[in-house]
Amino acid sequence: LAEFEATGAVRYMVTKREEFRGRRVVIAGGGDSAVDWALSLKDIAQVTMVHRRDKFRAAPESARQLAEAAARGEVAMAIPYQLHALEGEAGRLDAVVLATLKGEEKRVAADHLLA
Repeated sequence: LAEFEATGAVRYMVTKREEFRGRRVVIAGGGDSAVDWALSLKDIAQVTMVHRRDKFRAAPESARQLAEAAARGEVAMAIPYQLHALEGEAGRLDAVVLATLKGEEKRVAADHLLA
């Protein structure tokens, strides 16, 4: 994890939105920050939201906007999944591996993970 954090492939906040333009971004979480990041980045990046359940803890209006964006294909939804592993080398992220509680795995190509 530290290797990916050092290169900025794994981040915990968005400071410069433009750094994600044209990138594949996986966002983990279901709270306000995660949903707001997805809504903000969906027009400039390929966004996948990862959450362990289909109910989000975000503001109702933001959750509604996210659901609508997902229905339009603007945001990919990976539910019910959790982070399982990161793939890449030399600090360059290639994919995020997700898993269900039943152990089913899914690999999502990614340049960045927002956790």
